[in-house]
Amino acid sequence: MNFGVDVLGTGGYVAFVKPSGAGSMSVGVAQVGQEKPMVSDTLRLKATDGNKVTVRVYVDAFFVEVYFNDRVALTVPTTALSKEKAGVRILAPSDFPQPKVQAWTLDRIWTTPEDVIARAEAKSQSETTIIA
Repeated sequence: MNFGVDVLGTGGYVAFVKPSGAGSMSVGVAQVGQEKPMVSDTLRLKATDGNKVTVRVYVDAFFVEVYFNDRVALTVPTTALSKEKAGVRILAPSDFPQPKVQAWTLDRIWTTPEDVIARAEAKSQSETTIIA
């Protein structure tokens, strides 16, 4: 059974999973509307996996990172992401089991020198020990 995760909507990227033989799945990332994947690999299933495949997708302004069962990682470059284009949709046949979907937004990683100094001062004040 094939399924995919469309990241960034039309013109974005699809992470896909396709059966490729006993105990393995073909996984990859392709641009929407393209047959040939940008990157692909084989996910070998463990007995504890059953037929379950977990797909984790991380998107930022520069890359789309996709992790399959936390064992296969694929990364593709992307163009700058705008809030208007942000989105994810599941692509699967109608008889596909209902997927569990969770989404989070992350705080920015950048900080200013003033933020660093303020945090250091606050930490210093809270750790002050008076020795008599």
